[in-house]
Amino acid sequence: MPRPKTLRLKRRAQKTLITHMHGNKNFDTWNTSLANKASQKYAGRPTQLICQDAAEMMKLAKSFDEKGFRQYAASQAQTAGVQPASCSK
Repeated sequence: MPRPKTLRLKRRAQKTLITHMHGNKNFDTWNTSLANKASQKYAGRPTQLICQDAAEMMKLAKSFDEKGFRQYAASQAQTAGVQPASCSK
């Protein structure tokens, strides 16, 4: 079970991303897109390889302080081309 400090950090990061993406709808769209890309990426891959990738991501995540995590999350959203819904239509 995640520690309370970890949960607070995750909530703050999520709120930061929602603000960066101009609202919940855009965040949900990005989050769904991310999940879909992950499922396509990992479809048919052996579990061991998926776990190795996840372990690398967890190691990276643990290396961030709060500010660093926010910057990383925002850069990933920007790299993914997240735009407000009114701009992406």
